[in-house]
Amino acid sequence: MTVDRIVASISGPWGIVITLSLIALLIGREVAGSLTGKGATRWRRGLSLGVAPLLLVFAVVVTLRLLGPIQAVLGAASDTESATTTTSASVMPSTSASPTATTPAPVQAVATAAPPTTTPPIVAAATPAATTAPAAALTPLATPDGTALVALVRTVRADVRRGTVETTLDYGDGITSVTTVTFDLGDGQQLPRLLLTTTYKGATGSRTVRRLTIGSQTWQRGAETTWVRQATPDDIRAQVTEVLPQLSTNTVAVAFMPARVATLRWYEATRDADTALQVDAATGVPQEERRTIRAGGPLLVVRYLNWNGPVDIPNLAP
Repeated sequence: MTVDRIVASISGPWGIVITLSLIALLIGREVAGSLTGKGATRWRRGLSLGVAPLLLVFAVVVTLRLLGPIQAVLGAASDTESATTTTSASVMPSTSASPTATTPAPVQAVATAAPPTTTPPIVAAATPAATTAPAAALTPLATPDGTALVALVRTVRADVRRGTVETTLDYGDGITSVTTVTFDLGDGQQLPRLLLTTTYKGATGSRTVRRLTIGSQTWQRGAETTWVRQATPDDIRAQVTEVLPQLSTNTVAVAFMPARVATLRWYEATRDADTALQVDAATGVPQEERRTIRAGGPLLVVRYLNWNGPVDIPNLAP
């Protein structure tokens, strides 16, 4: 039996029985005190022996009764203190958890910030490669590939029927001549047509001249004039041929591998000039031609803008 059960038993129904027994013994002792003789003396002694333990039990019961409220007060105070401690403990972990949660973030930030110190060399290594890639890739094609590419460009050049070509002559000191050649060689049912727009720029200004040829008839006009009939200088095909690539027998193909662009180079003895022609390595279509005279002179740049594409040229006399 635990202490709590003993206390419950004494302070419960048994406490009432003990209290009533103690009262009865005390009354009997008082009655025996009024008697005389040896029998009375023995009776008083017996009652005194019975009263002593009952008084002890009664004192215990009274003490327990008094301690109950005191324990309740103390328990409430203890609960309050425990609740306060628990609340403080519950608050403190969250406060400490916040630094714990936020502390790894800077650590992670440092960890993620550290790799960039090693990344720039990779980027730096890649950047020069991209910058110098065209020069590094300038390697002559194998003989079969180079010969095949030159033959392909010759075939594409012979098959051209219409397009737009822009030629620029740069004389230096801001003096240039830009001519846009738009042509359609015809198809047997429609006459060949040619439209030239030339803009001259110099120290005194610029002027633009247009010339339209339909079949064998030619008209020309300036910037502020009307169309005037002119003699046709050459056949349209002959005029177009002058702005098309003039491949030489000593043409060498040099490939730019990254951009699928190939460059054909040759020397023109009649002009003492070096020519470089960029073409699509897959289709052989010309893209840009540059001609430089070794002895000095204007730089010629020819751009092939619309190879065999649709063109907008008048088909009637202006």
